[in-house]
Amino acid sequence: MTDHLSRLLNLILVFYHTSMRNISKNCKHRTFPRKNCVFPPARGILLKKTEEVAPMNTPDAVPVALDTWPRREAYTFFSGLSDPFYSVTVTADVTALHTYTKRRGLSFYYALVWLCTQSINHTTAFRYAIRNGQPVLLARREPSFTDLHPGAEQFHIVTMPAGDALEDFCRAARAKSRAQTEFLSAAAESDALIYFSCLPWVSLTALTNERDFDADDAIPRIVWGKYHREGERDVLGLALEVNHRLIDGLHIGRFVQDLQQRIDALAEAE
Repeated sequence: MTDHLSRLLNLILVFYHTSMRNISKNCKHRTFPRKNCVFPPARGILLKKTEEVAPMNTPDAVPVALDTWPRREAYTFFSGLSDPFYSVTVTADVTALHTYTKRRGLSFYYALVWLCTQSINHTTAFRYAIRNGQPVLLARREPSFTDLHPGAEQFHIVTMPAGDALEDFCRAARAKSRAQTEFLSAAAESDALIYFSCLPWVSLTALTNERDFDADDAIPRIVWGKYHREGERDVLGLALEVNHRLIDGLHIGRFVQDLQQRIDALAEAE
């Protein structure tokens, strides 16, 4: 009886120490629920808190009728995957945008954020979101982009409406970014955003984004790198990360085509 009890206690101790090592490892790599780890809240945590109280049918979102939705089968298929996200990097010709912003003293970065936002909202698939497990169609998405104060090394995240005019947005974005003192405005967090960033120091050929894993996360991530000269053209690599439950390669193609048309149209303004 004593030997049996001793073996049982040893098994319990082995299980306890193994569990503690697994918990420690999971916290280290952030695969464990954040509330059990000593980390500051990330965007995913702030967003989930917003989604928990977000009404399904509001002026900014209309529930999708699954029974008649043409995408129902694809949505159901990709909803069964443990990782429905994928990333695509494309080459964009930004010659006209470079010329346009340089001559007007505008930020190339802010201008491309605005143009991408217009193309995202023009491409319906990018305006789908998932709230409480139910797909909804947003009226529009707004940009949320990283930026640096002059001379700073630590970036901050600016969230604001895109508006209807490129030059107005560029000026407003510059003013808002320079006035911002906090890293991120929690009050501005929403599932109706587009996450933007830029790596202007390197040419971009591929990229993945950090995230708190949530299969319902439908926020598009768009990042580009340093533009460089190819012959007579300025080009850059632009990476998109999306949720396959809502967005296919066809929709990425439409977004890229629309974006390129908007950029090329700037040449007509010269």
